[in-house]
Amino acid sequence: MKISLLQSYANLRIEMEKFETKRRMMESKILDELELHRLDTLKLEQIGTFSRVHKISWEYSDEYNRIEEKYKEILKSIREREQEKGVAKGEENIFLSFRKPTVVKI
Repeated sequence: MKISLLQSYANLRIEMEKFETKRRMMESKILDELELHRLDTLKLEQIGTFSRVHKISWEYSDEYNRIEEKYKEILKSIREREQEKGVAKGEENIFLSFRKPTVVKI
């Protein structure tokens, strides 16, 4: 196996993390600017459309959460049983996992 291919891939993943961090920072600034100018959407023909998306996140009662957990456990049990009996159909997917080396500071 070519070490250069592996090194290039590792470098690309590290660069992508940096770009993702920069993207999040820029996204935050753009959202602030849109809010400042009281715009939900800004359409620029040469660049594209930027929109502030409003999404509600729900937090449910303890009673609901207990019931949800109970049914999750029941469904998990049914899934496992179907897998064991061969009723459920599985499909194996192959993908690459990469972790950058951890640096131990002494």
